[in-house]
Amino acid sequence: EQGLRYFSDRIILLKDSEKFKNKFIEEGNKKNYEIVVYNNWTQIIERNIQLLKEYNYGCVEQTASKLRALLYEEQLRKFLNQDFNESAQIRSLIRKLNKLKNKDNLWGWWQNNPTNFNMSLYVLKVFSEAKQLGYSVGDLEESFQNLKNVNSSSSISYKLELLELE
Repeated sequence: EQGLRYFSDRIILLKDSEKFKNKFIEEGNKKNYEIVVYNNWTQIIERNIQLLKEYNYGCVEQTASKLRALLYEEQLRKFLNQDFNESAQIRSLIRKLNKLKNKDNLWGWWQNNPTNFNMSLYVLKVFSEAKQLGYSVGDLEESFQNLKNVNSSSSISYKLELLELE
C-alpha cells in the first residue's frame, strides 16, 4: 500500500511553575491536536521510536526507518538495563530490505524501482548500524561497488558518506 502520512511534532520545555497556553486553539484553528506531557527525555525518545515502528507502508524508506528505530530501541533498552524482545523483527526487516533490492543490488523507493542514490545510501547506513550491533546483513560489497558507479546529482558530502561506510 502506497501513500503519504504527515506528522509534525513540537517539543516545548516548561519550567516548574510555567503554564502552557495552546496558541492553536486561541487562533481558532479547528484541527485536532494531541498534547502529550513527558517528564524526561527517555519518554520522548521512546515515543518517537514507537511512531517509526508504526509506519504502515512497505516502501524501502519506511522499512529502513523501522529497522533503524528498532536498532535505536535495542540500544536504549540496553542503556536502561531493560529487556529487548524484538531481535526477530530486526532480522525480518533486514531480510525484507534485502528482498527489496533491484537488479543492480541497490534500492529505489519500491521493489524493482530504478536505483535511487540517496535511498541506497540510507539503507547501507542502516545496515552498517545493524552490523555494528552484531546482526548479519549479508554481503554488501556488490552494493557498495555498484553505488559508487551510480551517476547521481547527489552532493559530494553524500558520496563521502558512502566511502566512510565501507
